[in-house]
Amino acid sequence: MRVAGLGSGEAECLALAERIKADAVLVDEKKARRMASSRGFRVVGTVGVVLRGLESGTVGRTEVPAIIEEWKRINFRLSRELIELLRG
Repeated sequence: MRVAGLGSGEAECLALAERIKADAVLVDEKKARRMASSRGFRVVGTVGVVLRGLESGTVGRTEVPAIIEEWKRINFRLSRELIELLRG
């Protein structure tokens, strides 16, 4: 599937979600998030997954600094507000 302005991974994510009639998609890129939302999907990003892990106890607070450092290492864009939210 080719969607103008989306990378192949994001385009395939949306195509698969439509094919299997998913309720939600996991995407971080802004354009992909907008497109998924406009197609009726609930959008969850990487930060949302970690937050849910913290809430459920599958991710411990002590793991957060390493997660944030890894995201910085790979140039994952993260606002100060989200960093503070993750740190709790």
